[in-house]
Amino acid sequence: MSVIVVILPFAFAALLFPACVIYCCFHNISQSDNSVIYIRILIGVMAVAAAVYILVMMNQVFLS
Repeated sequence: MSVIVVILPFAFAALLFPACVIYCCFHNISQSDNSVIYIRILIGVMAVAAAVYILVMMNQVFLS
């Protein structure tokens, strides 16, 4: 379990970086509302993932 907790933030960072690059490319190509929707969805997913990660970390600290 502790190995998964350590790997999670790196996995999030690995997913976030190409997502930001893709967003920047699409944002430069077209100033449409779709890119804004995509980045809002991405930020929402990252916020939920960060919240879950914090809860798991707190759970590990209090249980151990």
